[in-house]
Amino acid sequence: MSLFYVLSIALVLLSISTAFIFYRKKSVWAKTISDKQNDIRLNLNELNNPNNSFESRYRSESQALKIDIQDIKIRNKSLKASIEKEEKANYMKNVFLTNVSNEIRNPLNGILGFANLLKTEMAHLNRDDLYEYGNSISESGENLLKLLNDIIDISRIEVNDISFDLVACDLKSILNESIANFRKIADEKGLQIIVDKDLDHNCLSDRDALRRIIDSVLDNSVRFTDKGYIKVGARSEGDIVTISIKDTGIGIDPSYIPLVFEPYRQETLGYSTKYQGAGLSLPLAKKALHLMNGNIVIESEKGSGTEAFISLQLARVAQAQKEPKVRKKQISDKAPWENKNILLVEDDKINQILFTKLLFGCNKLVVCGSGEETLDELTKLALDQFIIDFVLMDINLPGEFDGITLMHRIKKDWPVMVSTPFIAQTAYAMSNEKEKLLNEGFDEYLSKPIKKTELISVIEKVLNL
Repeated sequence: MSLFYVLSIALVLLSISTAFIFYRKKSVWAKTISDKQNDIRLNLNELNNPNNSFESRYRSESQALKIDIQDIKIRNKSLKASIEKEEKANYMKNVFLTNVSNEIRNPLNGILGFANLLKTEMAHLNRDDLYEYGNSISESGENLLKLLNDIIDISRIEVNDISFDLVACDLKSILNESIANFRKIADEKGLQIIVDKDLDHNCLSDRDALRRIIDSVLDNSVRFTDKGYIKVGARSEGDIVTISIKDTGIGIDPSYIPLVFEPYRQETLGYSTKYQGAGLSLPLAKKALHLMNGNIVIESEKGSGTEAFISLQLARVAQAQKEPKVRKKQISDKAPWENKNILLVEDDKINQILFTKLLFGCNKLVVCGSGEETLDELTKLALDQFIIDFVLMDINLPGEFDGITLMHRIKKDWPVMVSTPFIAQTAYAMSNEKEKLLNEGFDEYLSKPIKKTELISVIEKVLNL
């Protein structure tokens, strides 16, 4: 009985305790809900208040955002103007370089042409002293031409105005051609050129560009080496073929090596420069190789020589195109223009005289200095039924006609000359100049300054000799 009584009391106490806890939690929940409702009410009041801090903050941040957007627009406009200004400056620089190239190449054509004629005449007369004078003029002109070409090429690359025709090239033939070009000056300096036997590799490259790059590296090696040797080799590993050119020259301070690929840089600057050069050959080689999916690396120590590594994509045997075999021609003293009638359209008086000398042996050379004079002369020749065998046409002419429009006018007015070979000759150096002129209807192209060997080759080609 007493146990039942105790349990009843415990049950009552538990019920009271549970009820107390429930009502206490309910009170807390009610207070929490009330507080939240008050907070919401305050926030609503603040939102509805036109002077509330939230709206003020929103307006302030919104205004700041508008200012930032406006600033970005101004910056973008300024950046766009800067880009347009830079593009215009690059365009004007290219126009300037093209005009400079034309103005320098024209007189160079006369200088180099007459220097070579002088050398030929002095060789026939056994006048070694005068031959050397002519040779000095010729070498100086060639150095000036190389510098001009380098400046124009590096400017083209900077504005993406140059392209390369990547084909499978026989590396051995290119290296041998380049080495042969430097044998004489190396012998004069007492330098030995050592060539590895294994040069039989094919690489993907623009042949002319690669030849110029190798020439530039060899030129540096010969120029900066006073004694010892120059060693040329090649090896392939995986998909890469690497050309190595090592010399025992003055070398380069290792800390300066990264700078040799910057245009116009030389380790020794100013009046104390011992070795000539504009500092363009390696930067040009680096940029050109990059466009051909290749690279050039220099390793050197001051006083211990330099080694250059030129790497290119390897051309597999299936891709490789053998160097075209040139059909051997019978050696003849007869010039391809002998007994031919030639029309020369050239406004430069010096070049007119030069071509008169170069084309000695032709039947008749008709020389005109402008488009208008050419049309008048052809009218007279047509009356005599005079046949022109081929035309040498300068592109940059004074007056109404340039070389292109004059060629079209001649073919239109004299149908008999539609099949006459027209050879363009120009001092302009734009990357697509040759392609443009051939597309216009010219049969061949000569770039000034014109070498006699090139002139012979082109005339033989257009006359199918």
